[in-house]
Amino acid sequence: MVQAILDAVVVWNKRHDDRAKLQYVYAISAIILLVIAGLLGLVNTTISSYLLQATFFLAGLFFVNAVAWALTKSFIIDKLPRNQKRK
Repeated sequence: MVQAILDAVVVWNKRHDDRAKLQYVYAISAIILLVIAGLLGLVNTTISSYLLQATFFLAGLFFVNAVAWALTKSFIIDKLPRNQKRK
């Protein structure tokens, strides 16, 4: 079981670039914080509201990062020359 999980992580690591991995971290962190904030809201609303603010911050980072990478890719990366042979 552990080896299957490790193999899946290695394959995921090879398939995705750094930007995609960062986006996954933002999204998963926001979802986990949202669930924790909801559960803590049943006990302590003050802590829950702080965690909810952190969740919105991470969601905002997710969208800002997505826009920044889309603009960088469309205006800079796509215009760079591809692999050219060096002399």
